[in-house]
Amino acid sequence: MPENTSLETSDATVALAQWTELLAILHQEHEALLLNDPAAIERIVAVKQRRLAELSAVARELPESDSEERRSLARRCAEQNQVNGALIRLRRQYTQQLLGLLSGRDGSPSSYSAAGSAEHVAESSFVARV
Repeated sequence: MPENTSLETSDATVALAQWTELLAILHQEHEALLLNDPAAIERIVAVKQRRLAELSAVARELPESDSEERRSLARRCAEQNQVNGALIRLRRQYTQQLLGLLSGRDGSPSSYSAAGSAEHVAESSFVARV
């Protein structure tokens, strides 16, 4: 029995270290998103995916009773991941608006239907043609 407890403690320590590393990775991802650095984002996402796979494997080995510290780290990781996701959505929306402007569609409705809902008029007035 003491041997199992030792293994569980070891697994718990590894899991705690991995959650801590994941939080650091999420902060790195946030910085790369703020800097708009696609190469860094791609590299960090690959590292993040590997860390998540490792955490998933270790989590299956841990007992149901989880430490408060691990739960707190997991919560902080989830919150940071949500912040990063929101930043990605904002960047995507901004990019789509720019593409709309470049293609002659500003994203705002040009007319309304008989029911009063907004409709986009299919016009093509490109700013430039390549």
